[in-house]
Amino acid sequence: MKIKAEALRQKIGQFFFPAVFINDTEENIQKTEKLIREYNIGGLTFFHSRASAATNYESKKKVVFNDDSYEKIKTLISRYQKAASTPLLISIDAEWGLAMRIEKTPQYPYAITLGALPSTKSSLVYEVGKQIGLDLKAAGIQYNLSPLADINNNPNNPVIGYRSFGENKEKVADFSIEYLKGMSEVGVLGCLKHFPGHGNTNVDSHLGLPVLKETLDELLENELYPFIKGIE
Repeated sequence: MKIKAEALRQKIGQFFFPAVFINDTEENIQKTEKLIREYNIGGLTFFHSRASAATNYESKKKVVFNDDSYEKIKTLISRYQKAASTPLLISIDAEWGLAMRIEKTPQYPYAITLGALPSTKSSLVYEVGKQIGLDLKAAGIQYNLSPLADINNNPNNPVIGYRSFGENKEKVADFSIEYLKGMSEVGVLGCLKHFPGHGNTNVDSHLGLPVLKETLDELLENELYPFIKGIE
């Protein structure tokens, strides 16, 4: 029974993906290593620093530029993987490339810029996804928390805006899927976010609770459309 309980504990640990920070203290890095060893966690999600995280909204600590962030994340990933008995799934938000979180790394066009392309040029979005995937892979990252499948249909939205492919649901669906396919081509995972749709909100979900007041039929017609296409 003890063996079964331990196996179950390990499986539960695999569901956890705590946030970690590229520019962090040695003390916190060692705490993460302890977490990996003791709880068999499934993976890690990297942010630039504690000051860059949304949780810093209240204290407003200054984000310090660090020329060495790229080398630091590669070193940390290697270090954390060595502490893991089960290989970690490493993730990061890299919607427009590693530059979203890491200084002096390639930055690609924002989604809204790509969304200005004609629908017939979706292959270019595929290429962007592919190149971003290659950049992540080179750093030791297997999972990009991207792209957005949100429809940019609320001008009062404080958090989506330029991160969306636009206000046309068909184009948002098509371009987000092409982006995913590009990453998949080079063996990098992606995800469509933010289910069930964060475009038609006027609250930043990092800081409050957005509420969608549409009926189910309205959601199926708009917000959910790109996600349904992605699932298909």
